[in-house]
Amino acid sequence: MFDKPKAYELKILFKINSIESKYAEIIFRIMGYFGHLFFWYLVIGYFAIRGLQTPSLLLKIGFGLEPFIITALIGIGLGIDGLSSNVLQYIFNRKRPFKTLDLSENNFKVRSYELTPSFPSAHTHRAFFSVTLLVWGLSELTFLLYIICCFVAISRLYLGAHYPLDVIFGAIFGISVSTVYFFISSPLIYWAATEIARVSTELSSFEMIFNGIIFFIFTVVGFYFYMRFRKRYREKMKAKYEQIVIKSE
Repeated sequence: MFDKPKAYELKILFKINSIESKYAEIIFRIMGYFGHLFFWYLVIGYFAIRGLQTPSLLLKIGFGLEPFIITALIGIGLGIDGLSSNVLQYIFNRKRPFKTLDLSENNFKVRSYELTPSFPSAHTHRAFFSVTLLVWGLSELTFLLYIICCFVAISRLYLGAHYPLDVIFGAIFGISVSTVYFFISSPLIYWAATEIARVSTELSSFEMIFNGIIFFIFTVVGFYFYMRFRKRYREKMKAKYEQIVIKSE
């Protein structure tokens, strides 16, 4: 259905991908991290730390739960986001541009080699999914947060990782799934937030710091091995891509 890119998709993709600036790649790569899972783990950690700064007495009587609610909302939401975006990717199973295009045409540059299928864009899906959750409580930042999401989407085209329809539907699916999740999960989120708050009031400072360090170590180690695996894959695909370009010259 989506495997063959439309003419207008190629026109948009080649236009954005051909941007030449010594700052463009730095900016777009930084923007791409706003759609990365590890970035949103840091956001969860930030709100969890804010919650832990709330006096225990207030938490015990049900006040000051907002940081824990956001922590639970995004924490559980990331699992739903990952499941929904990956299921959709393998249902549609659209190949990445570097696997389907003649890479010698239009000076197309592949700057990112990804493991999963192309449609929808998981980075774009995650950015719009998570930001949609945040704007319910941070409405004054709505415009800025969605502008950042749009840059995440554009960065995926600049890096040559997706076609335009991938990022457009990534945004649509991200907002849609996030909105449905937000409205049907309120009881679960409130329960999870109160449980996190309850546990935080029962743990000593040493126990909280120790558990936080353990969680951080496991997260970093897991992220490290994932990045190593992805780096090997990207190097393999890059070598293959360079051979194709050399043969076409």
